Amino acid sequence: MADITWNGTDGVYGTPGNWIGNTLPGGSDNAHFGSTGSETVTNTSIVSVGAFEFDVSGYTIIMAGSFEFDFDGVGVAVNNGGATVEAINQAYIEFKNNSDGGTARYVIDTGGTINFANTAGPLGNNIVHVGSLEGDATGSIVLKNAAVWVGGNDLDTNYGGSIAYGLSRGLSHPTGSLVKVGNGTLSLSGLNRGVPITIASGTLELASAGSTGAPSVTFAPQAPSPPLAIANLSIPGRY
Repeated sequence: MADITWNGTDGVYGTPGNWIGNTLPGGSDNAHFGSTGSETVTNTSIVSVGAFEFDVSGYTIIMAGSFEFDFDGVGVAVNNGGATVEAINQAYIEFKNNSDGGTARYVIDTGGTINFANTAGPLGNNIVHVGSLEGDATGSIVLKNAAVWVGGNDLDTNYGGSIAYGLSRGLSHPTGSLVKVGNGTLSLSGLNRGVPITIASGTLELASAGSTGAPSVTFAPQAPSPPLAIANLSIPGRY
C-alpha cells in the first residue's frame, strides 16, 4: 500500500504524470487530493483504489463510462471541506471490505450505480456513511446487510433513482436499510424495492408513490421526531 498524491494539470485520472512519482494509485493504494482545490478529475478506466483522501475542499471526482471502480480499503475520507464523487454514464462504484463513503456528496446519473452490498463499514458493524445522495431516475444504489447513513454533510438533495437489495448466493433475508441523518432534507422520488428507511434526524421527503416501496418508514427511538414531508401520496402506518 502506498500514499500517492494528485498533482495533475489536465484533470485525467488515468494519466501517470498527473500523480507525484508518475505512478497511478491502484489496488490498496491511497489516492490523496490535496495540492489544489475546486478541480474536476475524470476517470474512465482505472478499476480500484484503497481510498480517496481529500485534504483540500472543492474536488469533484467523476467516474464516467461502463466500468467498475472498487474501494478496497478505507473508502472515501473528506479531511477538510467538501468533495463530490459522481457515477455517470453507467459507471459502477463498489465499496468493499470495510470501506466507507464518509461525508462526500454522491451524484448518480445516466445509469450509474453505487453498491454498498459488500462492505461491513469501517467498524465492521454494518454501518456505512454517505455525506449526501442525489441523482436522476436512471441511477441505482444497492444494499445488503449494511445500514447506509445518508446526510452527514447536511445538504438538501433529491435522489430519483432506485434503492434495492443486491442479489447474492445464499442470501435469503438481507437486513440493510437507509437511515436519514444530518440536518438537511433528502427527497426520494425513485423506486424503492423493499428497503426499509429510518429517520434519525433532518427531513425525509417522499415525492412519488414509488418511494413508498419501503416496507417501513420509522423514526429512530433515540431521536426526536423530525419532519416527514409527503407530496401527493398516502402512506399507511404511524410515523
